[in-house]
Amino acid sequence: MKKYDEVRAQLIEMLEDLNRRLAIITSDAKHAEKHLEDDLAEQVKQPENNGRQL
Repeated sequence: MKKYDEVRAQLIEMLEDLNRRLAIITSDAKHAEKHLEDDLAEQVKQPENNGRQL
C-alpha cells in the first residue's frame, strides 16, 4: 500500500504542475489575443492617417 500512496502523491503533484502550466498558457493566449486586437485597430488607423498626409 505504501507504493500506491507514493505513486498517487507523485501523480497528484504532476497534475498540479500541469494545471499551473495550463493556467499560464491560457493567460498568455488571452494576452496575445488582446495584442492582436490592438494591432488590428492600429493598422486600421494607419491608412486613415496616411490618407490625410497626402
